[in-house]
Amino acid sequence: MSGLKMLKMVQDFRRFDPDIQSQTMAIFFYVAIHSKGKFADRGVPMTAIADDLDMAQSSVSRNISILSKWKWSRKEGLNFVETREDPMERRRKLVSLTNRGQRFYDSVNN
Repeated sequence: MSGLKMLKMVQDFRRFDPDIQSQTMAIFFYVAIHSKGKFADRGVPMTAIADDLDMAQSSVSRNISILSKWKWSRKEGLNFVETREDPMERRRKLVSLTNRGQRFYDSVNN
């Protein structure tokens, strides 16, 4: 990927949230890429995100809330991802793109 394309992706994100951090963008792209791979049928486990991106679970949770419909601070989020409980392990949270998140990913991935 060229540096110019990466810069455009960052600028596209900043249209929605001028203060967005690189960790938040990394998590969004991780979910978008892996939602079509081995996690396509159920969602991406938060633990996989934390392990693969070498982040603390608390950082992943905080960044997922920014990408969700409502942030942990009860402010409106980006509504790019949604979480749900894993039906096989209720303590585990699964993350997937919303329709809005998929449209955004498709637009920046062209």
